[in-house]
Amino acid sequence: MENNTKIFVIESLQEGDKKTGTNLYNDLIRYQFPFDSKLYEVKDSGDWYGAIEDIKSKVKPGDVVFLHLEAHGNGKGTAITLTNGEELSFRKIGDDFICINRIIGCNLFVTLAVCHGLFLIMDSMSIEKMPFCGLIGTLQAITESDLEIRYYEFYRSYSEFQDIELAMEELKKSNPSIPSSYSFLKPEKIFFQTWKEYNEVTSDEEWQKKRSHVVAKRHHLDRKQRRAYLRKFKNENELYAKRVFKQKAEEFFMLKEFPENKTRFGVDYSYYYNQEGDALMNKGKEGQA
Repeated sequence: MENNTKIFVIESLQEGDKKTGTNLYNDLIRYQFPFDSKLYEVKDSGDWYGAIEDIKSKVKPGDVVFLHLEAHGNGKGTAITLTNGEELSFRKIGDDFICINRIIGCNLFVTLAVCHGLFLIMDSMSIEKMPFCGLIGTLQAITESDLEIRYYEFYRSYSEFQDIELAMEELKKSNPSIPSSYSFLKPEKIFFQTWKEYNEVTSDEEWQKKRSHVVAKRHHLDRKQRRAYLRKFKNENELYAKRVFKQKAEEFFMLKEFPENKTRFGVDYSYYYNQEGDALMNKGKEGQA
C-alpha cells in the first residue's frame, strides 16, 4: 500500500438508517489503511466543519486522498441533509473540497453514497477552482444495500491494486442484479462543459445584440455608434473568448500554484478552444465508467 494514500469517511445519516459508512470503515478501510484513515460521524454543520478542519490538518502535499461521503440528498439535487435536519449545500461542500484539494496538490478523489450525488457537479461547475481530481457517484436514487456492495468492492479493489480505473470496474459489476448508474467524472469534463455553455451564450447573435444595447445605454451611443460597436464586438469576440478561456483554465486547474497540472490534465488552450463539442466530450468520457 502506498504510504501517501489516505481515506476519510464522513457519515451523516438519520436515526434508524443502516450505518453503511461505519460498516465500510470498520469492515474494510480501517484494516487496509490503519494509520491513514478516519471515520467522522457528523450530526450537524458544526461537526461537518470540524471534520473538514481535522482532515486539512492530517493531509500534506503529495498525498492521494479519498473522501467518502455517506448522507441523504435533500431531494432537490442541491444539498445533503445532515442528521439534525440541517441542509448543507453542494456549493459549500465544493468550497470545502477545494481547500483540501489545494493542500494536497489536486489529488482529491470523492466518492458519494448520496442519492443524486452527481448534482454536486452542477454547482462545482460554477466554482472557480478545481474541487477534486475525480468524482464518483450517481444522478439516480440509490438503495443502501446497493451502495454498500459497490463501495465495499471499490475500496477492496483499490486497497489491493491502487488502480482507480480497475476499482471503478469492480464497483460497476459488483451487483449484477441492479444496473449500475455510477460514473467516474474528471475535472477536465466539468471545465469543458462550463466553457462550452459560456461560449455558446457569448457566440449567440441575440446575446450580442442585447449586450450592444446595454453598452449603448451605458455610454449614450446613438444608433450609428451602436452598430459600429456591434460589428467590432463580433470581430473581437473570438479573441476575447480565448483570453477568457486561458484565464479561467489557469484559475480552475490552479496552474500558478501547480504548473505541472497543465500537462497532467492536458490543458492545451488551442486544443480545448478549437475542438468541437462532441470530440471533447468524448475525451472527457474516458474518465467515465
